[in-house]
Amino acid sequence: MASGQFGLIVRVVRTLLIILVFAQAARAQSTLNFVHGFEDKSPIAIVNTTSNFADVQFTFYQPDGSMPGTTALLNPVSYRISPKGRLSMPAAEIFGGKLQTGWIQATSFVSGLAGQAADTFSEQVIPLLIQGTKIQITNPGEIPSDGFLTFYDIAGREIRVLSGNRFVMNAHEQIEMLSPLQATSVRVSSEFPVSAGSFLSIDGKPWYVQGQSTNNLSITRTVAISQSKGSRTLFLSNPATNPVTILVSLVGNSSALVAPKTFEIPGNGSIRIWLAPNTTGFIRVDSTVPVALSGVLELNTGSSISAVPLQAASMDQMVFSQTSTSARLSLLNPVAQVAKAEITLSNANGQTIRQKVQDVTGSQTISLRDLLASGENAEGNFITVRVDGGRLYASEALDNSGLSYRTPQSIPNAFVPNSAVNIPTWLEALRRSTPGDIHAGDQVEARVRNVGEDVAVFCLGRQIDTLEIRSDAPGTAVLRFVMPQIEPGFVNCRIRSGGVESQSARVRVMDAAGTLTATLPGEAFYQKPEVTDAGLELDRTTLRPIRNVRIEVLDTVSGKLLSVSESDDNGRFLVAVPPDATNLSIQAVSRLRSLDLKVEDNTNANQLYVISLAHVDMREATEPVSIVDRTRTSGAFNILEQIQRANEFVHQAVPQFAAFPFTIFWSEKNQKIAGNVKDGFVGTTAFSLASGTAYVLGDRNTDSDEFDDSVLLHEYGHMLAAKFSRDDSPGGIHHLGDKLDPRVAWSEGWANFFSGAVRNDSIYRDSQGPGGSTVLRFDLEENYPAGSSIGSGSETSVQALLWDFLDEKNEPGDYTQFDFSAIWRAFSELSVNRWVYLPYFLDHLEEDNPMAGDPIQRMAQAQGIEYQPDAIPSDANPFPSYIAIGSSQIGESEVDSLTTKRTNLARSSHFYAFTTSGGPVSIQLNVSPGSGNPNANDLDLYLFDSNGKLISKSYSGNSGQSESISGLQLPAGAYVIEVRSYFTNRGGVTVYNSGKYTLSLNRQ
Repeated sequence: MASGQFGLIVRVVRTLLIILVFAQAARAQSTLNFVHGFEDKSPIAIVNTTSNFADVQFTFYQPDGSMPGTTALLNPVSYRISPKGRLSMPAAEIFGGKLQTGWIQATSFVSGLAGQAADTFSEQVIPLLIQGTKIQITNPGEIPSDGFLTFYDIAGREIRVLSGNRFVMNAHEQIEMLSPLQATSVRVSSEFPVSAGSFLSIDGKPWYVQGQSTNNLSITRTVAISQSKGSRTLFLSNPATNPVTILVSLVGNSSALVAPKTFEIPGNGSIRIWLAPNTTGFIRVDSTVPVALSGVLELNTGSSISAVPLQAASMDQMVFSQTSTSARLSLLNPVAQVAKAEITLSNANGQTIRQKVQDVTGSQTISLRDLLASGENAEGNFITVRVDGGRLYASEALDNSGLSYRTPQSIPNAFVPNSAVNIPTWLEALRRSTPGDIHAGDQVEARVRNVGEDVAVFCLGRQIDTLEIRSDAPGTAVLRFVMPQIEPGFVNCRIRSGGVESQSARVRVMDAAGTLTATLPGEAFYQKPEVTDAGLELDRTTLRPIRNVRIEVLDTVSGKLLSVSESDDNGRFLVAVPPDATNLSIQAVSRLRSLDLKVEDNTNANQLYVISLAHVDMREATEPVSIVDRTRTSGAFNILEQIQRANEFVHQAVPQFAAFPFTIFWSEKNQKIAGNVKDGFVGTTAFSLASGTAYVLGDRNTDSDEFDDSVLLHEYGHMLAAKFSRDDSPGGIHHLGDKLDPRVAWSEGWANFFSGAVRNDSIYRDSQGPGGSTVLRFDLEENYPAGSSIGSGSETSVQALLWDFLDEKNEPGDYTQFDFSAIWRAFSELSVNRWVYLPYFLDHLEEDNPMAGDPIQRMAQAQGIEYQPDAIPSDANPFPSYIAIGSSQIGESEVDSLTTKRTNLARSSHFYAFTTSGGPVSIQLNVSPGSGNPNANDLDLYLFDSNGKLISKSYSGNSGQSESISGLQLPAGAYVIEVRSYFTNRGGVTVYNSGKYTLSLNRQ
């Protein structure tokens, strides 16, 4: 074969591979690569700039691109970040163990995540500040990439490398190559974007200089100079073949340029500019035309070294994902006009702690202490800066050394921090009012800040009723209460004031014998397989934190319960233990600690599920201990997780929402057969508010739902409707294209929408069949799926309209948008309605948002709903239809359940509403044959009150015979007549019919 033909085949194969990979990864909206800086205890910090919760999957890759899958590491592992919040954890804590050489990739389906991640480019230049440094290249992609290294000396002369300068990298591979001693820069050219930098270890600490794009053209570049000891050197490399002329100057507290000097950098060459030791402010590098420069400011104290990259672009929205109490922000306004910088300090939950507006001209430094109250700590928080009237350059020094710095990441202009609130804060640990350990029943106290007269304390999720409060120093108070009668161990207590809750205060409650004097940290995780378009993929799994569950410590010999604790939002926990214990078992239980929400095995005497770590010897205990499940028991904890997510999602939008207790029954034996639930015959996955229970399928021979998040949240959506709104649906099977009873369409469309809203994903997937090998899939984003119907009786119309109201993707025809709080308000207001269907929801949404009446109408009409906000009724085709007393209605179309053998379709029953001032009425139903079987036109007559309660019925007539209801004295009010085409015989079998009819309503 000719070499040209071979090359063509390789390119074709590579192209097909790219298409396949991109198709599989199309949903990954955020990818952050961490190739250095996580080897020590420095945290990896990621900010979620969106208004949605974000799941972030962390994957650790070894240099050869493989994923270590040992039980010692949680890999891959996923964590959740609150809307406008942040996750910050050391790598060893993220993965539950010390990492070896390699790198970390964080991915999320949510766009808008920001962090101190490595950039990737196809063409980049790395400044080589120290001779002989290693070149580290990381291929973060799913496909192989090859490339070249070209080394240059200070004058721009190419340096030949005997070993060759070509490299070939597999997916996720990381390689290192030595640089020649004379080289001052290296150009990295790759087929696909890679991360590259120079790497050196000084006194055991990694020192890394990131490559910079050769395509990043700019007229102005800046770098802040913080106060620090040692030398400061500006190092610049020119990636172009022609020389460039630059003006280097210092910017002080005004916009004037101090001591500008002109320099020329040879093509592909470099220069060093030494700065005076006491220089502070900003170094500004200007050119007359846009050029690409690679540059860093080297800070060298002799024992430590750092390199601050130059910034090529100013920003008007930026985030610093890490900060500290001693941090300082450096801001530079490159123009003479004043710019206003809104500086916001936020915590991990996205709550705004402090805000400050600063006028910026020239170079200014702002201490973070200016944003803090006396004694307040900034650790664990992050900073965003929004600029009005200009754009700024910025950097952050985390401490006084000047060596620990952060550069900002740009964030979307749509990002707006939450309004500043006075967050109730524990200023000290809760202590016993008299010296000694805290026991149940003891009086405890602590100083707090930011509480009002409405202050309340919650321990184990229950409000303390013995609370006393007294004023302390200005702005602070002392809270005192009696510790409830709770089990020994650790308990979390929170303050609530002004509708805002504090972080938890962890309190140790001692046992009567006083043995729980030692502590042991730990972590709890379950394994979650992914549900994709291919079904339940058991070989594509991530580990997820087991959040907020009960953690128990037992003596493995006696079986005695020693202490109780709970896991936090990242699956971490702390347990109290006897220091000399040699036979401990620590277990995570499938129930929340602060709410009686639990998952039990209905085929095993309703036992809770347990993940256990047995035989812990405190003499040899390693920290932390890990409770990790990789079996099907994980299903119980995933069910618990999804309900928590739904509750958190609603609470985020509706702070007054309170989660409620109930029991979920799940077993691997639960199957689609109705019968004795103790044997697993549960029929289907369903939630019941009336019984406070739910059943979830688990038989993988037919259908299992424990990992079908779409299904779990759909069914919980029904439960929320029953509790906080109203659901009049008669239920039954529903398919794409059905013209359903409008009550069913609303109920199912709402549940589908709610499932997608909680998951922040429009794709609904329900794995089915043996091993979950098939999938029911649909997309809420599709307004008109193939084969669907439209109108109030269409489930797809309901879910598509609700999704378009919420979704931030503004497509043609999306004339208005509502946040979930507005949707929930209209949804909850449906509790006053009866025979609930979509137009009633639209009525409440329009009443709450009167300026949105026109776009609501236009979007509804696009779905075939003749909605008229100013009319009564607002639906031109109301449900039920109206019938006046003294009139007759001829069935406009045949009422028919015979054709489809279904009872919940719009044509299976016809409904008519009427009102009366009171008195006797008579209802007559005359039946004539329909188009179906002439021997199956047995129609029946039912009368309901406005609440749907059955008042009377007539079903004695046979096929073709009339039915009547008479002799009724009705109180004044509204009523509904149903003409039904099906009935259930004495044997419990549904009999289907069809027919035409005339319905007459008269005063008797």
